Amino acid sequence: AALALSAAAAGSADYLTAESWDAAVAGKVVFVKFAAPWCRYTKRMQPDWDKLAATFARHDEVLIAEVDCTGGGLSLCDDVGVPRYPTIKYGDPHDLKDYTGQKEFEAMRDFVQSLESKCGPSRLHLCDASQAALIEEYTALTPRERHQMIREQEAVAEKLEADFQRWVQEQQAAVDERQRDHKARSEELRTEIGLLRLLLAKARGSDL
Repeated sequence: AALALSAAAAGSADYLTAESWDAAVAGKVVFVKFAAPWCRYTKRMQPDWDKLAATFARHDEVLIAEVDCTGGGLSLCDDVGVPRYPTIKYGDPHDLKDYTGQKEFEAMRDFVQSLESKCGPSRLHLCDASQAALIEEYTALTPRERHQMIREQEAVAEKLEADFQRWVQEQQAAVDERQRDHKARSEELRTEIGLLRLLLAKARGSDL
């Protein structure tokens, strides 16, 4: 499928489908909006998005693109995972990450500018030696080996998160116990101090 190049020239983003994706993103770092044209949130941000697309329309390394999840881009949205409209993803086309920043033009422009120096499989010239070696190692794997490694790494990540949450709960339990002890001791001290002040005042009264 042909890209909407005329739309890009006019200042709006390219509309990509699963068929046009690989050719369009080759050698690029991407900033992609996955959306539904009828969505009110999509409509609300469209002027800022079109301005962003115009800003980077002729950029050699950055692609601002758009996918219609209710039209020709439906299968692509299913592949990458789109929980809501609009969803913006960025980075290397083969390792997209969720954009969680503001959706105003200035915020998105500044973020996209920060992507220009990012290393990735399609941008090896920006990688240091260790990054390039890791990419080379993973590139040599078969698809089956990559799937297996992803499952293993996801299991490690889940355990890491579970261990951290357990640690947080333990720390919170310790803090709660310390707070209870602190409150109880503070109340005891206030009671003792109050009693001492009362007795002191009473003694002074009897001395008059």
